[in-house]
Parts: sequence; structure tokens; C-alpha cells
Amino acid sequence: LCDRIALIDEGVILETGSPQKLKDKYQAQNIEEVFMEVVK
Repeated sequence: LCDRIALIDEGVILETGSPQKLKDKYQAQNIEEVFMEVVK
């Protein structure tokens, strides 16, 4: 699907990277779980 993604909250880029690397970094099963961890 995507090589790289950016997680954005209120116009601020909080995290960027490949979907797999972000899931690994946050020990998440999907990108939604990553996003919820990032915006805590």
C-alpha cells in the first residue's frame, strides 16, 4: 500500500516511517493502534 506514512494530529506531524516499522516500534497490530499510542 504505502512505503511511508505520517501520523498527523491537529496539523502537527507526530511520527513518520514505514507502516511495519511504526507497528514494530509501538508493538501494535495495526496503524490505528499506533496512532492511538502516538496521540496519548
